Amino acid sequence: MFREYDVIVDMGCGSGYLTQLLAHKVKYRQIIAIDSDPTLVVEAQRRYTTDTIRYLHQDLDKPWDEWRPELRALESTANLIVSNIVFQAIEDKTRLMDVLVHLLASGGRVVARFGQTPDLNAKLTEHQRRKYRLFLRRIQRMNTTITGRQPPTRRVWESNSLPFLTISVRLHDSI
Repeated sequence: MFREYDVIVDMGCGSGYLTQLLAHKVKYRQIIAIDSDPTLVVEAQRRYTTDTIRYLHQDLDKPWDEWRPELRALESTANLIVSNIVFQAIEDKTRLMDVLVHLLASGGRVVARFGQTPDLNAKLTEHQRRKYRLFLRRIQRMNTTITGRQPPTRRVWESNSLPFLTISVRLHDSI
């Protein structure tokens, strides 16, 4: 049995291909497709529009309190946030995590695909690996502080044949 999502947010929807795919393959009530490029938002609307999909322009690099009011109204409602090769282009990852935490509903999930070389970790220096681990711990502490929720669980899949990393994060309420 497939789960039905109340709200799906497609961050970095581009021309709307993934949004259209989600609309056909996933049970949902509403999809909010966001992109930083207003011309791509117009193109996505032109290509695929239904009553259950809203396309909005939003600079994804902005902090949560500078997001459009209609997007901030979605706070704690997104059951699923998807992003296809967009998050690596957002400069401030801590700010990105803050936005994701604000959008996610309890039990919500983020599924993001990152372009990278398959063995990125082997190319990092020990100092860079240590810095990344500290960054993840800081994000987990920030999640707990901001939301009162436990740090997210992470499952990571890496394909040997494709240079992409897909991360799925599910946010749980603290008990």
